[in-house]
Amino acid sequence: MGKMHVTPEVLRQTKAEMENYIVEANGLVEGYLNTHQDAMGAIWNGPAGTASMTTAQHLRSELIQTTDGLQGMAHGLGNAANLVEHHEEEQARAMSSFAGS
Repeated sequence: MGKMHVTPEVLRQTKAEMENYIVEANGLVEGYLNTHQDAMGAIWNGPAGTASMTTAQHLRSELIQTTDGLQGMAHGLGNAANLVEHHEEEQARAMSSFAGS
């Protein structure tokens, strides 16, 4: 099995991509819900319309929980990038002082 070298830049790039996907997912669901609400108001009334809107709201709730988790992961990746950089800087200083530079 080969070694994997993950740089702070890779962590930050992954964080940025995750944040972009979160924004995109939120936009898609909000667009769906807005269209759905407009259609339900114009077409369906009664129990079927209510059930459909309940399902759509459940979808929104699930998305919020999912994106909250993903935002936490993205934040963690940013923190990891900072820690890796800090660790690398400390190691470089330690090696320099050890070598007498």
